[in-house]
Amino acid sequence: MKDAANSVSFASELTHDRLAVGRREFLRQSVLTAAGTVVAGELRAQSESAEMKSKVVMVTSDAAIRDDSPDRANLAVVEKMLEKGICELAAKNDVKKAWETFFNASDSVASSDGGFHLQNLPEVTIATLKGLALAGVASMKLGSQYVTLSRKKEASLASKAAPWISVVKEGMKAAGISESVIDEALYDLPARYAVEPFDALLVVCTLKPHYISGVAGAVKHFATLSKKGPKEYHPDAMVTAGSVLQTDFKSHRKLVVIDALRFARRFAPGHLQPQDYCYPKALIISTDPVAADAVAFDLFLKVGCKPAGAIPARLHIEAADKKYHAGVSDLAKIELRTIKL
Repeated sequence: MKDAANSVSFASELTHDRLAVGRREFLRQSVLTAAGTVVAGELRAQSESAEMKSKVVMVTSDAAIRDDSPDRANLAVVEKMLEKGICELAAKNDVKKAWETFFNASDSVASSDGGFHLQNLPEVTIATLKGLALAGVASMKLGSQYVTLSRKKEASLASKAAPWISVVKEGMKAAGISESVIDEALYDLPARYAVEPFDALLVVCTLKPHYISGVAGAVKHFATLSKKGPKEYHPDAMVTAGSVLQTDFKSHRKLVVIDALRFARRFAPGHLQPQDYCYPKALIISTDPVAADAVAFDLFLKVGCKPAGAIPARLHIEAADKKYHAGVSDLAKIELRTIKL
């Protein structure tokens, strides 16, 4: 009987031990499974993040600009190009809803022009301001280097600036946009884009040969608009220009419109003749300034334009991606949508 009792006791202990081991094993397996799920989820998220492509839309139209008239464009065509591009970028059929994808009704938005080294066409500025008005933003300001320098009575630019300013003001008036939108001090370097409490930026720029950075597009333009101004970023072909996208402008929502209606073949601000341009007749639109530059620079080379001097023009664009993680510079990782009107 004693042996039987011992057997029962041993069996009971064994069962208890097995149950305890079973519970521990179950808990261990559960933890491992949960951890595995979390790790797998994180890896999947990282993989998906790595595979996400920046979206760029390029819209072209042969009717946008004449090859013998580099300073004016067809406003109606430019507006249609921008509408198509914004709708494609936002994946919306309605142009108002498309603009509202990027800008909220409560937003204070600052816009820019391309600057005097190669000013964007005035029709592009008019079309973008009309887009902001359509979005119904609470406040919008236009900073123009032409306006700022004209205020300072820079005589060398007066002949170029005055007609551009006049066309923009006429377009604003026709669209019911007050001239008070033009802020004469906003672009006064060092500019106030990163100082004033703007929610979003609509940066209009061109891409052109530049004696410091090889080419100057959106990334270089953000450095120009930064708190410290462009000179801070001039060394080493402006390799640090993209850093401002992760500092001064990190919190801003950004929409970039590159005026690629015409490119300059050489660096000669204010002294270009019609034959000094090539005419891709395109607008390049993106929320990623780095990707917009990469696409614009590729187009720049394809149409036969060259950077200024022997400066490695892609250096600051690639650094904005690989060093500062401010966007995508690899064309293979950019989702490029092209539209021909």
